[in-house]
Amino acid sequence: MHGFHGDVADDAIVDAVRAAVDALGGLDIVFTNAGVSGGYGPHAEVNDIGLFENIELAAWHKTLDINLTGDVKTLKAVVPILKSQGSGKIIVTASIAGLRANPSIGYSYTAALVLLIKELALEPAPFGIQVNGVAPDPFKTNINNGRFFNKGSEAGEAATVPLGRLAEPREIKGLALLPSSSASSYITGAVIPIDGGKTAGS
Repeated sequence: MHGFHGDVADDAIVDAVRAAVDALGGLDIVFTNAGVSGGYGPHAEVNDIGLFENIELAAWHKTLDINLTGDVKTLKAVVPILKSQGSGKIIVTASIAGLRANPSIGYSYTAALVLLIKELALEPAPFGIQVNGVAPDPFKTNINNGRFFNKGSEAGEAATVPLGRLAEPREIKGLALLPSSSASSYITGAVIPIDGGKTAGS
């Protein structure tokens, strides 16, 4: 088992990718999964902190440095390698916040990624490279200071989900494996929600 460390928010991720490729002799699957909360949205009812005019640009940049630019830096490092190989699979973790508006979520969290995935899928397709995204929500993780571990917050969010509950992290395994495997040989440019039915309606 090999492990290579790099912060996606700075250029260290490029060195980590190169070290991994050199050590392992190639690259087959890239899964970008770094993400942080964007804070409160305009309907979060927390002292107007989430209103558009109250966006704190320092917090905006911090979120995008990880959630968006971190993906871009990682993918810039790997796409040329995959092109030279003529094969590879890229999977990007997005969010259903990129598929539909949710005014409880901070603006910086909703920015980009979904259309980046779709546009990126077009360029390397002639090289046999597939690019897909997974769009989870709501999962019980430590994002947003682990607020879904609070029973009240969990129950409030579960009430918005047609399946009536939040997902456990293990429940994303099947969807993560699909675009990583040969079973996805004709799928590219897709962003697949895993959300208990939220994007279907409630």
